[in-house]
Amino acid sequence: MAKVEAFDFPGIELIFHTRNEHPPPHFHAIRSGKWNIRVNFMLCHEKHLDFSVKFATDGLGPSSKEQRKLLELILANRDALLAQWEALVGQ
Repeated sequence: MAKVEAFDFPGIELIFHTRNEHPPPHFHAIRSGKWNIRVNFMLCHEKHLDFSVKFATDGLGPSSKEQRKLLELILANRDALLAQWEALVGQ
């Protein structure tokens, strides 16, 4: 695993799984004990956070506010995310 270096989101762990990574480029966002989502950051756009819930105690995942903030951070830092992804997976 590798920590996302492009940005921080207090209270949420942001990681790339470096073993067995596969396209599309993505990272995992985890709120400990609450949810784990897979975020396909290259598929996100101005009004859409592309993610799938891997685990959620409530079945829903992040709140709307958390989703908006995460999307804002992704859009502002997408180039750095992609550069780290490519360095980690060798693509």
